[in-house]
Amino acid sequence: MLAGGPLPAQDSASGRILDAARELPNVAMLGPTPYPQVGALFDRANVHLNTSSAEGFPNTFLQAWAHGVPVVSFFDPDAVIRRRALGRTVSSIEQAADALAELLRNRAARDTLGENGRRYVQSHFSAQETAKRYLELLEQIPIEEDEISADILETKRNVHARAQRREQSASRP
Repeated sequence: MLAGGPLPAQDSASGRILDAARELPNVAMLGPTPYPQVGALFDRANVHLNTSSAEGFPNTFLQAWAHGVPVVSFFDPDAVIRRRALGRTVSSIEQAADALAELLRNRAARDTLGENGRRYVQSHFSAQETAKRYLELLEQIPIEEDEISADILETKRNVHARAQRREQSASRP
């Protein structure tokens, strides 16, 4: 499956690639895909191939990993793919083909890398982890009323009170 479309700065190159891919019998060209439909695509995927070098940290990595799908990529942001064993990084078309073939043949490796990805997203990007980081940042705001506006102070107190209530309810048997 090939989902998405060309980036504006890459229209001519992307157009040639898309034209060539349309001729392949084993490639389904989906085009731009609405976000709500992307999860269902990852549920069906065995491996996610990312050939883009124009993104800093692709959201598609997080989407793939959240669905237990390992990534094969031409770049590795902060070496997270290698360090966390979330897929394979490659530097040539031949290496990409080899990595894809290996992961498609070896279900155990694919499942292990996919589960690593799922755990990584849950531990670093879940709603709870994100909220926890925001709370930590808010805790660093000085509480002296003369240094911050009343709105910020009230927001900080409300967030802190909610967090305390959540912690209390989580600790009850």
